Amino acid sequence: MTTETRVRVDAAISSLRSGLPIVLSHQTRFDEIEGYLVLPADRATTEITSFLVRHTSGLVCAAVPAADCERLWLPPMSGTRGETGFTVTLDAIEGTTTGISASDRATTLRRMANPLSTAQDFTRPGHVSPVRVLEHGRRRGESTVADAASDLCQAVGGSPIAAFAALVSEIDETLLAGEIECHMFATRHGLNEVTIADVAHYCRTSLNYLEKV
Repeated sequence: MTTETRVRVDAAISSLRSGLPIVLSHQTRFDEIEGYLVLPADRATTEITSFLVRHTSGLVCAAVPAADCERLWLPPMSGTRGETGFTVTLDAIEGTTTGISASDRATTLRRMANPLSTAQDFTRPGHVSPVRVLEHGRRRGESTVADAASDLCQAVGGSPIAAFAALVSEIDETLLAGEIECHMFATRHGLNEVTIADVAHYCRTSLNYLEKV
């Protein structure tokens, strides 16, 4: 892992630990760069969740490790194959109304991250979209956005459940933000940036994860 990679990841972890979102860049299979806002679910506030919704597609996802999916009874979404992917959506029951407001979704995210919460604390379907992720050592192939988001939050030291949403282009709101726009957005809002590749290198070298293929 290069010094530059370590600096970027350490800065991202520091921001997440402080409750600030970061920009996570992802190279698609079409060699395009997309950006996502990432935030630890246990640090979701109404203000930050509103920021997340305002600058993204509005689809707030949560990267949820397999063990937490079992705790919260989050079976795969109909049609989903394999061990990863979207599960049924949910809303917290207590402290929410319709579930769609930034306040309600922040409450749902924090409740999901609470290790004492159970499936009975939520209604289904809802307005937060969980994505099941595997532990780093059990994955096959390259890490996804959800994988990297969860890894970063695990490195923070709190809950490994991460909220994330795709940044939308401010030039053309029908598209997602590209590489240049992601960088400009991060600069304008004072956010740290990191790539999925950065996170993968960090996990292999600093967290002592072992790939099992």
